[in-house]
Parts: sequence; C-alpha cells; structure tokens
Amino acid sequence: MLYDIKRGETVLTTVRLTGTQTRRVMSVNIVQAEFSLPDPVEFTIGDHITVFGEEYYLNTLPQVSKNPGSVREFKYSCTFEAVGYKLGDVQYMFLGDDNTIKEADFALMGNADAFVGLILTNMNRVDSGWSKGVIADTDFRNLTFSKENCLQVLTRLAEEFNTEFWLDGKTIHLTRKGETSSLVFEYGKNKGMRRVSRANKGDKICTRLYAFGSEKNLPGDYRNYSNRLKMPASTGLYLENNVDKFGVIEHTEIFEDVYPHRIGKVTEVGATIYEFFDSGIDFDVNQYRIKGVEAKLTFNTGQLAGYQFLFKFAEKKFTILKNEDEKALELPTEALRPAVGDEYVLTDINMPQSYVDAAERELQVRAQEYLDKNSTPQVLYSVECDPLAFRRNGVLVHLGSYVRVKDADLGLNKLIRVIGLTRALDNAYAYTLDLADTATLPSVIRQYSQQEKIERVIRMHKLADVNRARLNYKTSQELRQMIYDPGDPEYYSRAIQPLVVETVNLTVGTKAQQFLLNGLVFTANADGNINRLRWTAGTLDHFTIAEEVRSWNIPGGLITGLSSPVAYYLYAKCERGGVSGSMLITEQKIKTEADPGFYHFLIGVLHSAMDNVRGISLTYGQTAINGRFITTGVIRSQDGSTYFDLDKGEIGGNIIFKANDRASEINGDVITTGSILLTDPSGAIGAGMTGKGSGAGAVRFWAGSPFDGRGSAPFRVYQDGKVYTNNLEADGGKIGAWELDSEGMHNADGTAYISFFQQKGQWYQGAGFRLGLSSVSNDPFDYAVAYFGNSSYNPEGSNKAVVISAEYAKYNEALTVEGITYMNGGQRVNLAMLRGRTNITCGNNDFLIIQDRNVSSSIYLPKYPMEGQVIETLRYYGAQNTIYGNGHKIRAKGNDVDSIKDWWHERFTFTGSRWIRHFN
Repeated sequence: MLYDIKRGETVLTTVRLTGTQTRRVMSVNIVQAEFSLPDPVEFTIGDHITVFGEEYYLNTLPQVSKNPGSVREFKYSCTFEAVGYKLGDVQYMFLGDDNTIKEADFALMGNADAFVGLILTNMNRVDSGWSKGVIADTDFRNLTFSKENCLQVLTRLAEEFNTEFWLDGKTIHLTRKGETSSLVFEYGKNKGMRRVSRANKGDKICTRLYAFGSEKNLPGDYRNYSNRLKMPASTGLYLENNVDKFGVIEHTEIFEDVYPHRIGKVTEVGATIYEFFDSGIDFDVNQYRIKGVEAKLTFNTGQLAGYQFLFKFAEKKFTILKNEDEKALELPTEALRPAVGDEYVLTDINMPQSYVDAAERELQVRAQEYLDKNSTPQVLYSVECDPLAFRRNGVLVHLGSYVRVKDADLGLNKLIRVIGLTRALDNAYAYTLDLADTATLPSVIRQYSQQEKIERVIRMHKLADVNRARLNYKTSQELRQMIYDPGDPEYYSRAIQPLVVETVNLTVGTKAQQFLLNGLVFTANADGNINRLRWTAGTLDHFTIAEEVRSWNIPGGLITGLSSPVAYYLYAKCERGGVSGSMLITEQKIKTEADPGFYHFLIGVLHSAMDNVRGISLTYGQTAINGRFITTGVIRSQDGSTYFDLDKGEIGGNIIFKANDRASEINGDVITTGSILLTDPSGAIGAGMTGKGSGAGAVRFWAGSPFDGRGSAPFRVYQDGKVYTNNLEADGGKIGAWELDSEGMHNADGTAYISFFQQKGQWYQGAGFRLGLSSVSNDPFDYAVAYFGNSSYNPEGSNKAVVISAEYAKYNEALTVEGITYMNGGQRVNLAMLRGRTNITCGNNDFLIIQDRNVSSSIYLPKYPMEGQVIETLRYYGAQNTIYGNGHKIRAKGNDVDSIKDWWHERFTFTGSRWIRHFN
C-alpha cells in the first residue's frame, strides 16, 4: 500500500510502508513505520500521514540509516502519533473571562462536562479546532489541579468518574463506547481466527469486600462512633462473591464520594444578593448543626459553582455570609450571586437519619458493583486473525466493540470487548486483537496518576516548600521546649549543654516510649486546613510496659477546630486491662501511668502553625549509640525528603551513591548509573551492562567475558541495536518479519513458513524447506535457490512437498516456468470425469476431461483462458462430444469455428485470441 507523507498540504514523498498501526482504549494510538528512499528527505516535527482514515503526526524525528552498499538506499524508521497526543503539550489552566491564564494551582467544582469544557478552552487557545463529543452525565465534584497537562486531566476524569475517554480526531468524548457487532471468530477455514492465547491481566481479585464511605455529615454517635459511613446494618460488615470458587480474599475499598447529603436547588432569590430560598428542603438545618463546627454550603452549579460559604438558615431561607477567602474577589456580588435553578450541597452538618439510610444503601450498591467487577480473574485474550478470511468477507474491526470468540479447548464462547488492535500497514486485513471484559488504564498510567495525586495533595496542602528545612528547625526548637519523660518526669528533668560528649554508651528515648505503630499514619493540615488532624487505623505494640509484648487497636479518626498558635501532645490512650485504644490530642502533659484505667503513651507533638503549615514530630522509640554501633528506627534529612526507615527496611528520597568522580542515582523506580556488572560465586565478572563509550559501536550489554573483553564477548548488544551471538537457540521470538517457534519459522501473518526435519528413529519426521544456492547438493556446478522436501513417515496417506495455489482472480496463474522443466517421476493432472453427464464448462484449473460412458456431451472450454493454457479431452468410442469455444473461436482444419465434433482424443491450446486444435 502506498502512503503520502505531507507537510501541511504538500506531499513530501509517497512511500510503501511496512509496520503497524497500534490502538488501545485510553492508551496508545500510534503508527510505527519503516520505508526506504533512493534519496534523503529532511522530515521534521509536524509532518503527517493518513493511515486507515486517521491523521498521524511526527512528534519525534525519524531514525535514518544509509545502506553502505552500491545501491543508494536510505532507510527510515518513524513513529507517528495521533492528534490526541497534542493534549499532552498544553497545560490545564484556570482561565479568566478574557481567556487569559489565571492559575496553574486551583480547585474547581463541576461535573464531567464542565471539566472537559475547560480542557477544550485550553486546547483551543493553543491549537484551534477542538470540540466536545459525547460526555457522560455525572454528579458534581470539587477537584484540585496543579501543574497538569490536558492529557493528564482527561485521564484523571476517566478514573474519577469511572468511565472512559476516546477521541475522534480533535473531538473529545468522555463516556463508555462499545457497540455489539455481529462478528464471530473461531478456528477453521474462512472463520477468521488463526491463533488465540490467554494471559492474566495481573489485577488481584477480591471475594470479600469491606466497603466504607466518606467521613462527611455523619452524626457524632453514628454506628458505635464509626468515623466513616458503613453499609446498612442488615448487610453486615462485608459483601462476598465467588468465595466457593476462589476462597476468602479480602479487600477494603473507600468511596469518598458517598456520604449523607441532599442536592438542594434555589427555587427563589431573596431581597439581597446573599439570600435565597429552597422550598424543597424537608428539615430544619439548625437542628442538625455540629457543636463547635461551622456548617458549609457549596454551590455545584451557577455563577458561584465551586465556592463555599458559611450561612444562616431560617424558614427555608438561606443567607450566605460574605466569602473573603478569594485573593482578588469578595463574593457574592451583583454579577456573581445565587440564581434560580442553582444547585448546592451542605457539609459539616449531621444529616437526618433518612439521608444517612439512603447513603448507606448507595454505598451497598456501589460496593456490589465493585465486587461484581473484581471478584473474578481478569484475563486478556490475544487473537491473531486470518487476513484471507477478513479480506473475503470484508471484515473491519472497531476499537471498543464487542465480538464473539469461540474456542472449545479454552472453554471460550462469549461476547468480549476489543480493547486493543494492531493492524499491518501493508495489509489492511491483517489484525491482532486484544480482548478483555473491561478496559482499564495501563498500570504505568495508573501508578503515575496515583503519584501525581499524592504530589498534588502535597502541593495544594502546602506540605512541600523551599522553606521546609527552616520550618523543621523552628519545630525542633519547639520540640525541645515541650519534650519530657512521660514515664517519670522527674527522672529526665534537665538538659545538658556540653561542647563535647565522650562516653561509652548513649541511649536516647525513655522506657515508656518503647513501642511501634503499625498502620497508623498521621496527616497534619488535613484537607488543606491547618486546624485539622487525620489519622488512619492501626495498632500499637509496646515492648516494655509488661513482661510480654502488649498490643492495642487504634481506630482512625479526624479532629477539627484546633488552634493555630497552639502546639499539642499526641497520646495513644490504651486500656490497662483490654486491647482497645484511642487517640487523645491535648495541650496537657500526662504521665504514662497517671490514669488507673488507661495508659497514656506519648507518640509525639503536633506543632503550632508556622508560615501557615503545621509539622509533626514523633518521639516514640529509642536510639542507642554504643561504640561503633547505632541502633535506631528512622534516620532522615533536615528537610524530611530523604530517610532510612530501619524498622521497615525502607529508603526514601533521591539517593546518589558517589565514588571518586562517578555517581549512581536511585530516584523512585529509575536507576541512573554507569555500569552494572554481574559476578559468579568466585567474584569473577562474566556479564553486565554499561553506558561507557559512545557511537554505534559501543557495547551496551554483554555476557561471557569480563568488562574489558566485552567487545569480543560471545553475546553482545551494541548502541545501534545490533546483536551478536555465536550460539543462538530460540524456540520463539522474531527475526525481522519472521516468527520462531518449536517447529520452525513463519512470517507475521502466517503466509510463509520454514520448517525443519526431525529424525524419529529410522524415519525423518516432518517437512523441510532449505534456502541457498547449495540447497540441493554440494556440487559447485549444481545450483538451486530452494529445496522443498517431505519425507514424513506416512504409510496410510500421501505426502506433498509443494502445493502452489492461485485463486480469486480473473486469471489465476499458480506457477510460471522460464527454462526447461525436468521431471523425475510421474505427472498427475487435474482430472474431470463426466460419468454420463451431458454438459460441462471447464474451469481454468481443469486439464483433462474424460467421458467414460457411452453418452454424447457438450464440453465448453474455459471462458477466461490464459495464453498457453492446454485442455485435453478423451471419450468412449461409441459416443461423440461437441466442443464449444465459449466466447473464443476454435481453429480447426484452417478455419475459425464456434464448435467442433470431437475425435476420441483431442488437445486444444489457447494462443491468446483463439483455441488451436492439435489433431485435425
């Protein structure tokens, strides 16, 4: 197939491509192509190509190499990307009314339609023509954004709203698509499937699901003081599915967007810009306020969408208080005010029980949906399709559609979704399909998304700052003033301040603080509020409070209403005679054993707010310095970004190992280094990888030699991708367009094979195909390009060495021979027996027509014969046949006639314009 590579509307060159188009749901959409040109062409970023009706662009320069032989040939290797990749080039910014950039870090209230609308606004300020397609109807959410591009945001939205995104050129859709097609794939001639394989997607299943909702809007005594929404009590703590098949596999899922709430609507505006009415509200808000907590009203739609207000309530009338949190704008105003039809929600109140019940039921529904989706192993099927069958039937496969696949051996007969497809550029009907029940974001994107979410929270909550080290110094000074021994305050009562300390043993930490926390994680500045502290559930294991190790369960929780200038002590309040505990945050010093019913274990200090940020110093545990040994739990840097957690065996931060003038760096899942050497048990280097050297001839991977001998190692891989090995054994893989398996080699679409003889006892089992000028014999004057042989032991059947077929054309010529044809053996021809029939029309594959009965017949020669084609007829002596030219004249006895009466044996040869009768 020929393709035009263009720059704008100008055709740079027309090429015949080899390679593939690869498309995946919510993932790649690229064309990887190779081609050769007799003269070099200077391609550049933005050059484009149309493949199967879709535009693809060069976003990176192609690789090019020159054939050093006598023929001028420049080989190009290109990756073209769909227009959707441009989404990654544009930042997702909050824009003003004049389309000018306003913020890179911002929060926005909206539904999927609103968030996609902002993507379009940003894209069209850089690259015009972007439009909105089908967008899912979703609820409203308050999302935060920080230094993200439009592709990252679109990926987030698909995950946030549990849907999918897809693109038609520059049209963005955010909804699931998946029409059911009539296609059925199975093994067999003309049935479409050549090979199928199954693999696990790797996602762990769960058969028992614990589900919890948000912490918002719950009564203080909710469900035995649970801090999160639970499923209805009649349901129990968990849901189960497929336990009988896979056993108990537990998982906990938290649905933060499920909580007791009511979506209110403005039904009438009041006399001022602050007042509005909601005639549909069915409870007195004032009766459900939380003591000491300010109730909030947040608009979901309208001019105030995303803004949150304190408010007063009376007789279904809301009076919102002026919002002075915005940097340059006090709200509401005459232009930005509540309007009829605006929707809002209330938070930080205790909702009536009916709303709590409804939220519990919603949680159960969401949990059941999650369990149904994740309680069976997720598998991925790869189907190699039959291009000949696809061509005959005109089959085209659409990404996202459902097809039926049948394979009795794999127990497969189901509708399953096409989540990915690879299509050959030189054969539009050569597909490889990826099929699965569900399409998910690729794991690398999910991991990146989760990491971005964490970093976004840190940025939005002001937990990372260039002044972090300075703040840590301030908090350490505050810690010095607050620290004391909770076990015996009189024992450690004074500070020493010598210039030098010289001693045999130094122990830091008190007896009362010898415990570990498992699962407990503290989050200061929770939800971006310096007066909130949140912690997760976990256990406290104490080593010295009793002869044996004692453990307590600490539930998670949230405390609000802290005072910014005050520092607090964090205690674990644990039963002396039980295993339950709780968190206590107070300004007071409490001795560990001051309470006869509880131990008070000092965990650390929650510092006062400094530069609008709170820090936490955890003081439990012990550090011992004895001679050359240091025994401790955690070592961390001044700014907290680098640490060694010795209890968990965990190292965090950007770690650089230096020696002389060289360095190696570990940063998350990326290792940057110069060389990695592998040694045997004796310490001898035998393999490795290195970045040393430059240019195409630099060895990057090797095996079978020491470092200095890598250039002559028996296995080595070079900078330019060239691989050398002197001992290759392969039962699979690819060489160019050839795929290897245990039986030989075949090309990618299965249309060419090379297989090998295998000796089984005294017999050679299998077929052989050999290539090369010496493939027949070692005689230097006996040349052949190829040898085909079949010496399989087959006493009950027949062996064929070569089958050559041509079909589906007006003229089918299976074999053209130029030169002498030598036959060492008999000849077998295509034979048509009339067996008493009185009429036959010859086909192009017929050679000998025999009438073996005493019956006269009409024989029509082929309607579309090929020049040089020969037809012979034989008949029984007692009858006579009539031979028709079937649209061509028959030359007989010097005349051109339409038909003749035959002799018992006739031969006809087509000259290109007429049939010649040989026996006149």
